[in-house]
Amino acid sequence: MKTWTTEMRTGRTRTTEDLPDLDLPVELFENSTGEANASLGQRPIHSRRAAVTEARRFIQSVIESIQKQKPAKALILGLGTDHVLAALLEHPDLGQILQTTTVDLYEPITALRSRTQARISEPLDPLPAGIRWLMPGPMPHSFQLFVFPFYARAFPELLEKFQSDVNRNTIQTMLRLWKRNFWRRTQNKVSLLQRFADGPLIFVGASPELESHLDWLIQWNKDRRGLLISSDTALPRLLAAGIKPHFYLSVDASPATAYHLLACPFQDVPALTWSGGPGFLSDFGEEHLYRSDFPLETGWKGQPISNPLGNLAGLAIALASCTSSRKLLLLASEGARRNLQSHCRNTGYEYYAKNRQSRLNAMDTYFFRLYDSGYKRSQDTMSKQEELASRLGVEILRLPESLDLNGIGEQSFGFASLELPQATNWRDGK
Repeated sequence: MKTWTTEMRTGRTRTTEDLPDLDLPVELFENSTGEANASLGQRPIHSRRAAVTEARRFIQSVIESIQKQKPAKALILGLGTDHVLAALLEHPDLGQILQTTTVDLYEPITALRSRTQARISEPLDPLPAGIRWLMPGPMPHSFQLFVFPFYARAFPELLEKFQSDVNRNTIQTMLRLWKRNFWRRTQNKVSLLQRFADGPLIFVGASPELESHLDWLIQWNKDRRGLLISSDTALPRLLAAGIKPHFYLSVDASPATAYHLLACPFQDVPALTWSGGPGFLSDFGEEHLYRSDFPLETGWKGQPISNPLGNLAGLAIALASCTSSRKLLLLASEGARRNLQSHCRNTGYEYYAKNRQSRLNAMDTYFFRLYDSGYKRSQDTMSKQEELASRLGVEILRLPESLDLNGIGEQSFGFASLELPQATNWRDGK
């Protein structure tokens, strides 16, 4: 799974592309503290006040992640003026991680790469065994990626080359947990989706635009026409406004998903998930399963639902394609950011930030970093949604007023309580 943190982006990937080589003008200078720095245009690569401290903090996060996940290979992208390399070489735990992990280093900017190459080529200053200096050429396979903050901000399109196979990365990281959740669920009867709603679906995401749709949703809640499905992230905001959806979608099995549910003034809204979905949903209320394209579900009754976009809005489009109306009203799902907000209010992110804030760890700082590394551009998100809907024959509506609910009653899905073939070993899933 692609994970975003304050200092790095991590992810295993496989690709056949070449390592990028950026021939860009770079100006070297010194900070007021005497630390070497470089600028690209008017943007400094390192902190103007604490370049060494910034590099050490970044390397510390890299080392901690490697110690926890123990990948066979790690790639550090972006070294700047060698502060990152120096922080890596002086770290006391470097020898320990090199016993299990090969660390590759790559600087994509030609001028800076030549500068560092000249230093490490000196016979008196070689790199330790287990650290490899990469030059432009074919990209290595199956690595865990760490990106220095400036490069993540300055070259967002560069990261697409390294993270082009997010689905493969997610499978590698989460497969063990998915199998265990599958095994636990197949030990008892499950409620499996068998019949789809006839009327249109309404899906509510957690973009900041949700605030502007609340009045319409409050009015909808009086008649409850059609079928309203919420994302797990948006559920706390809807319940706080007195809006109770028919179901909420929750598919991410990582423990952090629970923060969204802990933030709820919970009102027994049933969850719709899949066999490998979060294992704690039944602790919060009723849960129902839809048949996914997970290989272990082969032979299950019902129509399999595939989610090519890999997000909840994409799953809502896939669900709408199975209804007779094939209409979907998408609210707060455009991926747009607004006023330094990445999500609506009352989410699990807010719950998490409130519980960890202190004098030295302000909640505003957490939300700025979440915003800075969060959603993709709205136009890109919408175009992918429209492309998938066109392929599946679904009509997407964006504004609440564009959905005519006259003559449509309250809708629901049909579920059946079934005993599924039991998995006897959660490690194997069979």
